[in-house]
This record gives sequence, structure tokens and C-alpha cells, in this order.
Amino acid sequence: MPNNENDNRDIIAVRSNAQKPSGSPERPAAQTENKDASQRPQPKRTARRTVSFGETRTAAGAQEPTRKMDPVDQQEKKTVESEPEKTPRPSAKPRIKDRGGITLSLIKALIYIAAVLAISGFIGVTGIRWGNDIFAFVKEEKRATVVIPEYSTVDEIADILKTNGLISEPQAFKFWVKYKYRNKNLVIVPGTYELASTMNYDQMLYEIRQKAAPREIVEVTVPEGYTVDQIIDMLVNELHIGTREGYVAAINEYPYEYRFMEELNKLQLSPDRKYRLEGYIFPARYEIYTDLSEVGVIDYFLSAFEKRFEKSYYDRLTELDMTLDEAVTLASMIQAEGKFDSEYYLISSVFHNRLNSSDFKKLESDATINYYLPERKEELSREDLETPNPYNTYLNEGLPPGAICNPGLEAIHAALYPDDTNYLYFVADADGHSLFAQTLAQHNANKRTAAANKEAMKEEEADQG
Repeated sequence: MPNNENDNRDIIAVRSNAQKPSGSPERPAAQTENKDASQRPQPKRTARRTVSFGETRTAAGAQEPTRKMDPVDQQEKKTVESEPEKTPRPSAKPRIKDRGGITLSLIKALIYIAAVLAISGFIGVTGIRWGNDIFAFVKEEKRATVVIPEYSTVDEIADILKTNGLISEPQAFKFWVKYKYRNKNLVIVPGTYELASTMNYDQMLYEIRQKAAPREIVEVTVPEGYTVDQIIDMLVNELHIGTREGYVAAINEYPYEYRFMEELNKLQLSPDRKYRLEGYIFPARYEIYTDLSEVGVIDYFLSAFEKRFEKSYYDRLTELDMTLDEAVTLASMIQAEGKFDSEYYLISSVFHNRLNSSDFKKLESDATINYYLPERKEELSREDLETPNPYNTYLNEGLPPGAICNPGLEAIHAALYPDDTNYLYFVADADGHSLFAQTLAQHNANKRTAAANKEAMKEEEADQG
């Protein structure tokens, strides 16, 4: 719509620019209107009467031309007559633009309405399908026997129900479980179930959660320093959970998803390694279901290691220029060699000093040889020390092919943060305490002292016996 105020300005402009009579200076309109009428030219006054517009007659009846308008009146008349012609008219171009804008707005509105209708229709149809599937309003009855495996996710359960024709909208099932049970403990019990398509989602979930037989829970304690073989024997022979073959496969083959597993999978493990996950079964007290599979049990142990191995430990590995597996292997040696937690950091310093030394490339650990032997020995013979095997650190330089037991958190921490010493030797005394030395002469003296103490202890035990 045109703006009235602008139109008034345009008209004023036209009036101010109107052509003045030749030789007359431009004057304000107020002065023109107030000019004394006596100064205007006066026509000759005669008796007359008006007989028609624009003409007069004298008393004698002769026609007299109409009085000529004075210059001011002519100017005002010209101005008024010229106003309609000089008022600016909108050009054709703006009118085209306005028409195009209206058309574009109309198109946008139509598109928006169509989109709203389409989305509303889709939501409506989807909502009907989902509602029917969730609440089982109108569904063809079908019964099926389904197996819910251990550790099944909601996505996997939805696929199982869909495959067996019990539900038709797996996305609706996932949505229902996520939003209805988000603040509750939804425990899916593995097993075999008889379900029907006429059950609603809640009824199906109730069956899966409630109809399985009660599960027996047993307490399991994995001691620090236990080997994989010792742990398997305890689970199979004492607790009667799983089989040895199942545990060996679970430890050496199953692809567990943990950060430490990602680090381990980057390495080219030695073919001489006895067990892939030796060192990663975290020593602790557990409560586990007796019907768990071997993979389930081992996964439970590994999840504890994942939680205990802190992020800062990974940063520390970078500082030491060690891999995760090297640190775990070293921690297992510290665990096997030390009897007291307070000495772990000194034992760690000995191994670190040897690993970083150009003269002492062999760690010479009795514990690594004992790990390889069929049975553990209190005292190794010279033959044991000289018999070649992948875990003999008296003959092989550096760390063994893998961990030799499953270390606790203190031993792991000691492997990452050793004491700062110059020790290169240690030997265990009769009571299990270690004697440390910087030189071979000091070490030999400590060995004689330890041997004498052990002999004295044996004699004392014999006397008491």
C-alpha cells in the first residue's frame, strides 16, 4: 500500500516547482494571498448580471468577454491542474517485484502445508502400526519358542522376536524398552521361552524376566599371583563351573571388547606364549552365577582389570616407553618374586635397572622358570637354570613371552612407578624378605646370609617337630 505521507510530499514538490510568470520573482504563497487587493489591476466596472458561466452582459445587452484572471489566480489554477499529471507513478518494475514476492510466498506456504500434511500422515500411520504392535490390539496369533542367549542386548532381543514373527516393529520394541525402563533395572534372563504374538510388549518382557528358574550365585576369590592354570582348576574342580577346554578357548580366542584388549591386539604376541590373557584376570572377590558360560566368567574377571587399570597408567606407559603387555608381564614377575607389598617397588627397580642397563641384559628370575615347569619348586636346581625354555630369563634376554601370573593392583603400580635405586640383585631371606645389592660381591654375601638363615630355620622346625 502506498504511503500517504510520501504522496503529500510529492504534491508539495510539484507545487513549489510550478512555472512562474515571466519576470516575476518567486514569492512565498502566504505573501501572495495577503497582497492588498488595491494593487491588483481592476476591470472597468459596469452594470451587469450573470447570464451564464464565464460571460456577462451590459445594460445595453452587449456581450462582454469574461474577466481575465489575474496572474496569481492563473498560477494556482495551473498548479491544481498540473497536480494529477505530475504526481509520480510507480514504475512497472516494482509492481513486477511485488507480484513475484507474493507468488514466492504462496509457493513456500504451499510447500510448508504439504510437508506438514506428509509428516502428519507418516506419523499417524507409523503411530498406528507401533501402537498395534506395542499393545497387540489386532494381531494374528502365532506362537514360537525363542532362545534368549546370555548377554543379549535389547537390539538382539528385538531381532529375535521379529525373526520369530512375534513382533513386526523392532524399532518400536527398542523405543518402548528404552523409555519405559530407563530408570529401572531391566535384567534379561537367558533361556528358552514360549511366547505368542498376541502378547503385548510388557507381557513378553515379563516372561523373559520372570519365568526363568532362579539362578544360583557363588562367591569366587581369585588370589593375587594365581596363574591361569590355577584359576581354571579352582573353577572346574572346586566350584564345578564350566570346563577346562571352554576356559582355554575363552582365554586364548574370544574377542573381548576392552581398551586393554585393543592395545593387546596391536601386538605380535610370541608363539611361545602359554596363555594370551595370562596377567589380565584381575585378582579379587567375585559373586558369579553358576550357570555362566566360560566366556561369561572370564569376561567378568577382565571387566575388573579394565576398571582398575587407570587412564593415567596409559600415560605412564608412554613415559616409560613400554607397552601395556610389557608392564603387565613385569608386574607378574614382581608379584611372583615378592612376598611383601612394601618390597615390590625395590624389586621393580632391580628389573628396570637391568632392562635399561647395557651390561645386564638378563633378568635372572627364578619365578619365570618355575612358571614353565610342570610343578613349582621351592629351590631350583642348576639343571633347571640351564635348561633352555622360552621363559628361562637366565638364558634369554629381556622379558619372557608373557605374564607368569595374574598380578594385583599393587604389583602393577610398582611396575609403573619403581623406586629410584642402583640395585641390580636381590635374594629372598628365610622369612621371605628380600636382600638387595648393587654389586655381585654384595649379592653373594646376601646369598650366604639367606642360606644360613634358611638352614637355621629348618633346624628350628625339626626341633619343634
